Amino acid sequence: MRIEIKGGRTRAFCQQAVNVFHQCPSLMKHPQGKLKNYFRSLQRYVTICTALLVILGAMCMFWGPDALTITAMVLMALLIVLSSAFLFRLNQLCRQMMEDHRRTVLTLDEEGVELEKEGAQRVRLAWSAIAFVRVFSEALCFIPGDSTGLVMAVSRDYREEILAYLREHNPDLPVIQV
Repeated sequence: MRIEIKGGRTRAFCQQAVNVFHQCPSLMKHPQGKLKNYFRSLQRYVTICTALLVILGAMCMFWGPDALTITAMVLMALLIVLSSAFLFRLNQLCRQMMEDHRRTVLTLDEEGVELEKEGAQRVRLAWSAIAFVRVFSEALCFIPGDSTGLVMAVSRDYREEILAYLREHNPDLPVIQV
């Protein structure tokens, strides 16, 4: 079965796919585990650290600087920089996915699943290398059995076609819908 993936990718799909890519080892261990939203978590973390930095700065102004307050301020500033850098990188990956408008074809056959991008990549996972298929709100992901494999994420627009194919041709492959 060949599916030509049309249209642009939504931001919600890209964010969910990036979250799955980063949390793949955790999902391999706990297939039904909850997917954390790194984008929202990092935004909250930066906001909280910034608020604490402002509070510590105010404490320094009112009661004078001491070693503990200065150390905590430096630590908060470092956490803000690191969290912001990671959030920037995640947003950059998401933006790259959204701006990639090459023709993409997903092929499901008796050997496995293949994702081909026009003029660039062709990635194939054999059915034996796929541990399970996980259905998320915005994406359907083929999760590999080990960390050497590659996660393939497909938009929810093609969910029913893929699930119908899997039910008919590969009923032993676990499909997890949480």
